[in-house]
Amino acid sequence: MKALNVENDKISKHYQHVKENCSSYESNLCMLRMVPLAIWGHKLDPASLHAAVKLVVMLTHSHELVIESCYLYCFALQQLINGKTAVEAFYSTHEESEKRARASGLSTIKYWIENDIEVASDTSEMPIPHYRPLSYIKVPILWSLYYLKHDSTYSTYEEVIKDIILKGGDTRGNAAIIGGLIGAAKGFTKEEIKSIEDIDGLLHQTISIVEHAPDTKTFGVKWSGKTLSLADLKTKFE
Repeated sequence: MKALNVENDKISKHYQHVKENCSSYESNLCMLRMVPLAIWGHKLDPASLHAAVKLVVMLTHSHELVIESCYLYCFALQQLINGKTAVEAFYSTHEESEKRARASGLSTIKYWIENDIEVASDTSEMPIPHYRPLSYIKVPILWSLYYLKHDSTYSTYEEVIKDIILKGGDTRGNAAIIGGLIGAAKGFTKEEIKSIEDIDGLLHQTISIVEHAPDTKTFGVKWSGKTLSLADLKTKFE
């Protein structure tokens, strides 16, 4: 978030450019960078977390559906980091999607959850993951939440990753995004952790993010020399 601590109009102009020129993008690319943000923001209240997500998403995407999808993904991760089970995190996120629908007027994700995940008894009744365009944001947010709700169906992280890859579509993007959430839900064995390349460096970076995680009261960013809260800053791009 240091990139946002500027006291000139450069970042403002960039956001304005994205708002004016990237409003039709509904791809999953920005969701690929949400895991570090969710870890960093795991102590924030929903309003501040939403503001932080919007600031990061709007570096490249300004479509409201993408912003809301990324927020709910981070919200679900936050629930898992703070001790909820996968199923509890799903229902908390479902409830949050209802609140966001009332607040934003955008009920698309709430509709997806209620009409796809909640009525599907297994993956055969879920929307196919190879939409066109290939990287449509609906796929990773919907399937991430599906796997949380049906956590008991899959005993390991690997089962989930294999399952989504075999369904086709944007296999790399879907596996990376869904893996971030399911990895937080299921964890890893010692053997799996040891097999990760440069695990010491990865753990060091993760610990650093956690140690520097702000709470809602202590975090603010500079705007023209004045420190604003995330919620205040968010209004500048609406």
